[in-house]
Amino acid sequence: MVFIVLGCLIRFIYPSIIEYKADEALMFDLAKKATEGDWARLGIPSSQGVLNPGMSVWIFGILAKVLMGLGFELNPITLSMSVAALACAAFGLSFWVGLKVWKTPRDQMIWFWGVALVATHPIEILLQRKIWAQSVIPFLMILIFYSAHRWVHDPKKSRFWAFLTGLMILIPGQIHMPALFLAASILGALGWMQWKENRKSLIQTAPYLAAGLLIGLIPMIPWFQHAIEFAALGAKAQSGGETRLHRIFEFSYLTKLFTHTLGLNIQYTLRKETLRFLGAHPWVLLFQITIAAGVMILLFRIWKLRKKWRDPETSFLNRYLIAVFIGYGIILTLAGYRVQTHYFCAVFPWTGILLAYLIHRYAKHEKNWILPLICGLQLISSVTLLDSLRRNGGAVDGEFGRAYQK
Repeated sequence: MVFIVLGCLIRFIYPSIIEYKADEALMFDLAKKATEGDWARLGIPSSQGVLNPGMSVWIFGILAKVLMGLGFELNPITLSMSVAALACAAFGLSFWVGLKVWKTPRDQMIWFWGVALVATHPIEILLQRKIWAQSVIPFLMILIFYSAHRWVHDPKKSRFWAFLTGLMILIPGQIHMPALFLAASILGALGWMQWKENRKSLIQTAPYLAAGLLIGLIPMIPWFQHAIEFAALGAKAQSGGETRLHRIFEFSYLTKLFTHTLGLNIQYTLRKETLRFLGAHPWVLLFQITIAAGVMILLFRIWKLRKKWRDPETSFLNRYLIAVFIGYGIILTLAGYRVQTHYFCAVFPWTGILLAYLIHRYAKHEKNWILPLICGLQLISSVTLLDSLRRNGGAVDGEFGRAYQK
């Protein structure tokens, strides 16, 4: 709990040290127009050329209106801090969900430490104070997980929870389109789980799930119209869509999953300035080397115990992990996406839970000091990174760019 609180507090230090490039500036302008009654039908352009659905802008319009309603001045700093506040609300909700959902000490420990790992993660901290569509997804993902869990485990109200799951599960994909693939993976896993264990319940709740999905698609109608026009004009080919097949063999999902889960991806923000940063802050480099060495030991131990890969404590937690990481990864890879680090905003807080799960299972005797050690080192790295960005006015030669100046 202490690490989660500290991680939340760090999201509010140096509030003017935020990314503010073309995408962030355009999103802020659209949010400001929304407060004046001019709500955009569609969002800003995606990396594929097609515009994002309008939900990606509407949620910032809502945040802007809430800020102004609370008496705050609307500017890029306050809007980014509202994103950080929403992330902290997601951590608070995660803590409550952990108490409500998990009944065994084993699952509760994995959940709380996993959330703490995400709360202290340097790149997660930067992403969750950014005026970017992906940054507002975490709160929704916790709501969806809780609803899905109740759908499977609350037979008296399973129809209501099936409807609510269907209604909410497409919203993240309307904010960041690759999250639609995650929705498909989660629904597939939940459907299979129900089919194997409670087929009657699945048949009874399927119409309610379908109704929720159909209603959840209504906000996407303007985007469907745009996508049809986009395809008709041949813009998809112009944006490089025809060259996607070779990306299947780049395995970008696996490499990004590995580096992001372990917090070894500060180069995502710093790019060309990474070596200079590590040279000026050798303790961060030492942390990265220590983590990498620890992972090698953990992987060796996992391989050594490969005959016991089947978890005797099979639970909803395990299956949800499979849906999030294996299903999502397979679909993204086959779709030819070159996966970026920010794609993992949609799997909140599961990267941390995956690492906590592996440490809990394969480092049983060391877990009581390894997990707090990682969280503590991540906190130090996060503060060091933010302070470096403050002193240098950002990372001009990196992805971060020049920090916003009021």
